[in-house]
Amino acid sequence: MATIALRLAMLHEQCLSLNIVVYTACCDVKILAPLQYQERISLIAQQEQPEQICRDLTEALTGGHVHSPSIKLCLNNMNALKPLDQCSLTRSERNVLIHLYSGLSLTEIAKLLNRSIKTISAHKCSIMRKLGVHCDAELFRIAQRDALLAGGIADVTYAPERPLVAGL
Repeated sequence: MATIALRLAMLHEQCLSLNIVVYTACCDVKILAPLQYQERISLIAQQEQPEQICRDLTEALTGGHVHSPSIKLCLNNMNALKPLDQCSLTRSERNVLIHLYSGLSLTEIAKLLNRSIKTISAHKCSIMRKLGVHCDAELFRIAQRDALLAGGIADVTYAPERPLVAGL
């Protein structure tokens, strides 16, 4: 299914006048999330009531951008992930998250903090479990949404040797 989503995104880019309707039983956020921002791709869930499906298809086929209620609920649940301030991250976990967010790899963080890469990896797994996320994208979305760097970087005594933004 993920391959199909990628192909749809490519088709969306190549055929600028084509409206695409995805009629699916899939509610996997990892698959649907990249498609939600495509202007001419409508996402309609098969589990909707027939009347709802008819309304959504009519709007989508006349040029509208539609996400059926079940799809919206699924995508909104992704946005309702636990805020950082409601999670009991340890200081070490918070430092690892800050370094991950600033662009360092697990290996670089391990060297920087004089820890085993397995320890850093365990911290990352613990962070993801506590925050209720399943992939790096969700993890970074929470960190960005909750302005992790604004409130947490003062605790960390690290300045990157290389610029994090190209050209700086």
